[in-house]
Amino acid sequence: MRDRRLVRAAIKDRLYRRRFLLPNAVTLANMFCGFLACIYSAQGHFDKAAIAIGFAILLDGLDGRVARKLNATSKFGVEFDSFSDLASFGIAPAIMVYHWALEPIANDFGVFVCFIYAVCAASRLARFNISVENLKTFTGLPTPGAAAFVASAVNFFTVPEASV
Repeated sequence: MRDRRLVRAAIKDRLYRRRFLLPNAVTLANMFCGFLACIYSAQGHFDKAAIAIGFAILLDGLDGRVARKLNATSKFGVEFDSFSDLASFGIAPAIMVYHWALEPIANDFGVFVCFIYAVCAASRLARFNISVENLKTFTGLPTPGAAAFVASAVNFFTVPEASV
């Protein structure tokens, strides 16, 4: 009887120490969606890129909830989430807009415009991370909201290719 309790306690302790894996896996899936959106954009599949950004938004909302539910919040998780958000909501929408609208008409200027969007997203995330004020209030447009706006605009204004 005592051996079973010891085994259960050891298993419970092992699972408790690994509770950080699940929220970080969700964050990693968010980053993968951003990476996938970049790949789809480069291939000209803007509808798929917009869907990938949409999934990244869902996963971004989920990772924090999972971390709080499992009591697995950490400084690493906050920073990892910010890097993931930069990939999914800063770099991916910028690459999407570049390939969608700016590459054909304004190649060099388009690079600069899209880079400015990515810099704004990075500075927004950095400013959010260093703020020690009350995190229940939010000033400005969050990066997932900006990415949702860009992705939905590209998705709605993209003319589907005619299948031959």
